[in-house]
Amino acid sequence: MPARISERAIANIVLVLAASIWGFATVVIKITVAEVPPLTFLMLRFVSSAIILIPFIFYILKRHKINRIRYKHIFTASLLGHIVALILIFLGIERTTAVEASLITAFTPLLISAMGFFILKETIKRNEIEGTLLAFLGTLIIVFSPLILAGNASEAGNLQVIRNSVIGNILFLCGITFDSLYSIYTKRHLAGDKIVTPMIQIVFSFVFAAIVFIPLGIGEQIFL
Repeated sequence: MPARISERAIANIVLVLAASIWGFATVVIKITVAEVPPLTFLMLRFVSSAIILIPFIFYILKRHKINRIRYKHIFTASLLGHIVALILIFLGIERTTAVEASLITAFTPLLISAMGFFILKETIKRNEIEGTLLAFLGTLIIVFSPLILAGNASEAGNLQVIRNSVIGNILFLCGITFDSLYSIYTKRHLAGDKIVTPMIQIVFSFVFAAIVFIPLGIGEQIFL
């Protein structure tokens, strides 16, 4: 009889899959931000999504009564994962390479596991601790790797490129940190909610993000 895969193993597989998708997405985002400014792109992305999702908002409100506490959790989660995280990620990708961003993204599943241990008091195995520490060390090396080439780059006059790359890596790392906080916050406050299902959370979060990004995107166009 085949061994049953544990829920923890399935969760880890899903997290790795999500990180892999993000790794591919960084290439697409890198190409996009070369043509469209980050905040403008995010505004267009969420506004177009919100227009499609608005009918679902009315449908949800007719069927469910969402109280103030649930709204607070939805909007806080959206602020962490769909606004702050994406702003940092897009600003980071704009300055660094898609390859470095993709490699940093691979740290996300282990970062979530570490946050689950410290914030949610989840059990974490010794090999997971060791893997997280090694991954963190590897991520730091990737983040500051452009500095290793500083000597050669200074001769070629590329110090500004190196500074931008390091800043971009730091911004991107901060972005995936907020994205991980979003996952932890959602698990603590919204996972298992009988009314706010993942789909309802996404619908309200995208509309909220669209409202926030409209002035940010317009401001970017005015002062760009």
